[in-house]
Amino acid sequence: MSRATKRKAVNPIKEQNPSTVFQEHVVKNLGPHNALVSEYEYEHKEKPTPCWKKDMNIPQWLLITLVSLGIVVFTAFALFAAVVTLKKETNGGPCTSNSDCRQDLGLMCNNYRCGCAYSHFWSDTYQVCERRRMINRTCVNDSMCDALGNLQCSNVTLSSGAIQLQCQCQSAMSWNGYACAYQGLYNASCTQDSNCDTTRYLYCNFVVGGYCR
Repeated sequence: MSRATKRKAVNPIKEQNPSTVFQEHVVKNLGPHNALVSEYEYEHKEKPTPCWKKDMNIPQWLLITLVSLGIVVFTAFALFAAVVTLKKETNGGPCTSNSDCRQDLGLMCNNYRCGCAYSHFWSDTYQVCERRRMINRTCVNDSMCDALGNLQCSNVTLSSGAIQLQCQCQSAMSWNGYACAYQGLYNASCTQDSNCDTTRYLYCNFVVGGYCR
C-alpha cells in the first residue's frame, strides 16, 4: 500500500497591477532605457508650477497696501478735477478763452463772456446749453428758436382756443420743410398755398402747374 505524499505549500500569487507586471517584464528583458513609462505613473503627480506664478507670490499686507494707495490716488484725482471744473465760469461769467467756461455745459467764451454757441440757447430750467428749437416747438422768447431757420417766438391759437407761444416763421415767410423762406410772388413756383404771399391774395394754382397766381 502506497504512502500518501506530502504536498508542497504553494504561496498565493499576490495581486498586481497588469501594467506594473508588464513594465517589470519589459525592464527585465529590454533594459530600463528602452522601457516605456506607463501613463499611470503621472496620474497623481502635480504639474510643475510656472516660474511667473512663483514670482507673483506677493505678501497679503503688500497687496492690501497697494490697493488702498490706488483708491486714495483715484479719489484725490476725482476731487481735484471736480474743484477745477466748479471754479470755471457759468453762463454770463467773465472769460478770456473757452477754457475759462464750463464747457461741460456747452458754454464758450464770446466777447469775454461765457455763453452758448449761436445755434444753442441757455436753458434756465436745466442750466445747460440747448439746441435752438424748430417750428411748432414751444418757446418763451426768440432766443429759443432757430434763428438760422428764420424762426421767431410767436403767439399761436390752438384748436382749444388757448394761446401758446411757439417757434413760427417770420412774417411774409413760410416753412418749406427745412427753414422759413420768403413767400413767392406772382408766377413763383409753389407746392402749397403757404408758399405764396397770401397778403397779396396769391395762392398756389395747380391747374397751371403749381404757380402762385
